[in-house]
Amino acid sequence: MWDGAGGFGLVARGGSGFLWVASKRVLIRAIGPTFGVFGVTGVLADPRLDLHRGETRIGENDNWGGTEALRTAFSSVGAFALENAARDAALVVSLDPGSYTLRVNNFTKTFQVS
Repeated sequence: MWDGAGGFGLVARGGSGFLWVASKRVLIRAIGPTFGVFGVTGVLADPRLDLHRGETRIGENDNWGGTEALRTAFSSVGAFALENAARDAALVVSLDPGSYTLRVNNFTKTFQVS
């Protein structure tokens, strides 16, 4: 995950989650249908993000919604834009140092490549 301040700030831990090592505001995206614009096939039709710290859900998004705050975050880190009605997921969240788990699920419950 890009932290928006010129670097990365996480340590991956064997697929079970990640350890954030500095307090940062971060942009997290789960892109599905918009990848079609780039010719990618077999993507998630309707990804949903769930961010957990321990057993507590601290952030979630399904169908990002076209908010100005997210559009600004995309631009500030050089991420490609999403259509307002896109069924991709995105969130901006401030993370303190600690261990987190990010789950990306396909809301349509059909199995596809991600």
